[in-house]
Amino acid sequence: MNWPRTEDDNIGLFSGKHQAIPLQGVCVHGHITGRSAKVTVSQSYCNAEPSPVEAIYKFPLPDESAVCGFRIKKDGKTLTGVMEERNEAFKQYDQALDCGDRSYLLDQERPNIFTLSVGNLEPQGQITVEIDFVAHLDANGAEVRFMLPTTIAPRYVPATRTEPDGMPTVAVVNPPILASVNYGLSIKLSIDGAAAISALECPSHMVRYIHEENTIIAEFTTETVQMDRDFVLNIKYKDTFTTHAFACRNEGGLFIQVEHMQPKQKDTLQNAEGREVVFVVDCSGSMEGTSIEQAKCALEILLRGLPHGVSFNVYRFGSNFDKFFPASLQNNELSVKQALERLKVMHADFGGTEVMAPLMDIYAISAPEKGRDIILLTDGDIGNEGDIMGIAAKHRATTRLSIIGIGHGPNEFLIRQAAKSGGGTHEMIAPGERLEPNVLRLVAKILSGKPIKVTLGITGPAELAPSEAIVFGGETISLFARLQQVSEAFTSISLNLNGEEVTVPVVAVTDPAVPISTLWARQMILKLEDVASVGGSRQADRKQTSQNKHILELAMKYSLMSSQTSFVLMETVSDELKSDKNIELRRIPVALTSEWGNIRSYSQRCAMAVPRIPCSMVFMPSLHLDESYEAERVNSEEDLVYEILKTQQPQGGFEVTKELVNWMLNEDRFDSLNKKVQMITAKAETDTLCLFWTMVVFRVLETRGASYVTIWEPLVEKSRKWLNREIEITVPELDGTPLGEFVADVISNVPLS
Repeated sequence: MNWPRTEDDNIGLFSGKHQAIPLQGVCVHGHITGRSAKVTVSQSYCNAEPSPVEAIYKFPLPDESAVCGFRIKKDGKTLTGVMEERNEAFKQYDQALDCGDRSYLLDQERPNIFTLSVGNLEPQGQITVEIDFVAHLDANGAEVRFMLPTTIAPRYVPATRTEPDGMPTVAVVNPPILASVNYGLSIKLSIDGAAAISALECPSHMVRYIHEENTIIAEFTTETVQMDRDFVLNIKYKDTFTTHAFACRNEGGLFIQVEHMQPKQKDTLQNAEGREVVFVVDCSGSMEGTSIEQAKCALEILLRGLPHGVSFNVYRFGSNFDKFFPASLQNNELSVKQALERLKVMHADFGGTEVMAPLMDIYAISAPEKGRDIILLTDGDIGNEGDIMGIAAKHRATTRLSIIGIGHGPNEFLIRQAAKSGGGTHEMIAPGERLEPNVLRLVAKILSGKPIKVTLGITGPAELAPSEAIVFGGETISLFARLQQVSEAFTSISLNLNGEEVTVPVVAVTDPAVPISTLWARQMILKLEDVASVGGSRQADRKQTSQNKHILELAMKYSLMSSQTSFVLMETVSDELKSDKNIELRRIPVALTSEWGNIRSYSQRCAMAVPRIPCSMVFMPSLHLDESYEAERVNSEEDLVYEILKTQQPQGGFEVTKELVNWMLNEDRFDSLNKKVQMITAKAETDTLCLFWTMVVFRVLETRGASYVTIWEPLVEKSRKWLNREIEITVPELDGTPLGEFVADVISNVPLS
């Protein structure tokens, strides 16, 4: 893609002329109950220029949120926007401006990118724009994740890509960008159910927590922060979520919401035997820095931990792509050694983000009988999302696509929806969160067995959203349904889990504020918004026309933003107040995403400082709940686990270094213990050095690494099998004592660190 030119050669991104920016600040207020969030985003504008202006602001919101409210506050009055068909909304907006009136328009470019137009804001005029949305939050086990994007990272788009209306896609998804902006973000979240929460963690920002009865208030420790990264808040509950269902009735029918938590099963990579695993790593310039280094670390551990019987390959891509091997190779000592050598020299130096080319290359090769997994690591800064979703859906019968999103502002819409289309799963990893455990958990999850296909068992006519869902162990998913002809009480519903029927009790909800019908409508719209219509497809067949009509009907009835609808609001201006001056266009720039492409120094000099210390509060009797606990995470034991995993051999067993042994045992005993190894006796020939240190490694993992057992256990299965086989065959002893007892004694005497 040819990025527009800029006056700032240090950044290389376009911001336009140095003009006054009408946007003064953004304030977010939200209410979180369990997995539900209701949020209002308030944007304050002021025209400090002598002429009226039209302010255009392109900004992000969570991709699956239901945007359901649009208001303008001005001079003590509140004006409420109305939902219109998209083209009609644009027509009304333009007509109001042509008449000298004021007009306001909110439009959806992508499910996670919106454009606000504030038309004819008079000199010294001030307004506040309020946008409401409701969202169902991601959950995994006992943890809920609230994520609010604040800026749009530069999206790479193929140069020839256009939208259905002919507009260049690059202009639709990319706002003007500055190293920093003069408006900031404030936030205040109220989290219900404090008694049920075990911890809160914000890896993205410095946050303080205030306890008010059974509610926790989360807000920044400073008045505002720079809008250069996603805001992420992880809420850890004491108990894991369970499967349950709710129903509410209104004039639209009976609406059902089912929350299914798939129990986590013990991960075993041995189930992957016969499958092919292809790692696809984003090596574009935006990944430079910590993102690519963490990705390489995780890949090294995965390559060493792949089970026997699995074939693999590694692709890296940017403006072009290459691969480690012409075709996937069987996992063995030689192939892993070759891959690790190539991994050492892998850098984020491939330019743009052309992910379609490597995906097409992979899909062009027939998958093995037992199937194939593609694991894509990327920041998702890609604008042609529909192409990726389409090709993933086309091949999902033989190839699953799972995606790991990395960075301060990944494209969550692409990451989530492409993984859904491809029959896989996804993980979002914010800076401040370690990449390795998330990558390793995802890989263990998808390789440990078949995912569960979940459908609602409803007899009779019903509108389901989604029609079916794929879930892996430990994940929680939501399914919605509308039934229009139900007279009797609806007390239970059945779930079909890979053919097994499970009955779930249904709890009736009478509170009209509970947004089950709104969330159902939003999920129906997402289902209907065909992937082919995203990112510039020119298809306009009858099916698409019918779907667009259905989307329009739903969005209008439930007052929801969609690809077919927009909010619009006109404000009549009296003739004596109408200006004879031309309206000046002001495109509001967004802040460059933090550390995008490893660009740090200039943006740090320009931007408001945002502390990078993750902060968390664990609810304990000794901790006052109106105080925040702010400290760097101490990850020495976790780091030790990763360093150990990097020494695993492809055939099984561990080949440790002196430095690693000293770390594991907290003292220098490498040489003395190696001398002991020479005294080991065995009934059959074996590598006594590897045997001994493998036994030590397992003892260390089981003691010092016990807190991370879900990470390392699936990856060391082959080494455990190798060790058990060698012990059974060789029966090793040291001075007449079974070697295992000697190793246990060594570990029991390890001094505390």
